Amino acid sequence: MMAGLLRSASSRPGQRQAVLLGMLLILAAAVPALADDPGGPAPPTGLGPIQRKPMPADTSSPSQLAYAAFRDGDLATAHHHYQELLRRDPASVEASNGLASLALREGRPDEAIAWFRHSLVLAPLDALAHSRLVDLDHTLHPRDAESRLRRLIAHQTHAAVLHFALGNALARQSRWAEAQQAYFQAHTLDADDPDILFNLAASLDQLHQRLPAANFYRLALAAARQRPASFDPLTASGRLQELEQP
Repeated sequence: MMAGLLRSASSRPGQRQAVLLGMLLILAAAVPALADDPGGPAPPTGLGPIQRKPMPADTSSPSQLAYAAFRDGDLATAHHHYQELLRRDPASVEASNGLASLALREGRPDEAIAWFRHSLVLAPLDALAHSRLVDLDHTLHPRDAESRLRRLIAHQTHAAVLHFALGNALARQSRWAEAQQAYFQAHTLDADDPDILFNLAASLDQLHQRLPAANFYRLALAAARQRPASFDPLTASGRLQELEQP
């Protein structure tokens, strides 16, 4: 249905922009990143690369099992393992972010907000919690969201989720060139995230850059077969077909 709406609006710039903007501002309920030590709390993300060799993964730990289940779309199993991780370590930011992301994926934003706020109590610099709370605060003016995210990025330049959220704040203001730059920066930090790839494609689409937009829609669809995505694949496929037409 959404793909059909996009096609019907493609000849009317104002409507097409509104449709693409709606596509862009779907919040990505990303699978929380695993900590290097699956049994302990996740460190605050986005503080730069950690120059040490990760410990071998324990594929039977609640952390690994929760991550795998979330990635595969088995949300009930993921919830069980995140709760087990939280039982073992009440200070686990990974478990708190995981439960927040599950609530978001299942349409319970108030519960997600509560869990993300709990993550910030445990780790005040956690980039994932900050970025999601900014996206979920519908009372926050886009310019205020932008200012908050830029302050966070100044201290956490390697946090892809913060650059992604900044792109969303700029897109809400129709500042497409700047949004595209923010999405591209997020892409350089997390090259295989399907929602980053999709939003980058949509921002390029708004800038009438048909060939690169088509390429990133294609990459987003491929990435969505490997990792959970928030965008509608039918919508992306429909727009890609339009762009591929002579």
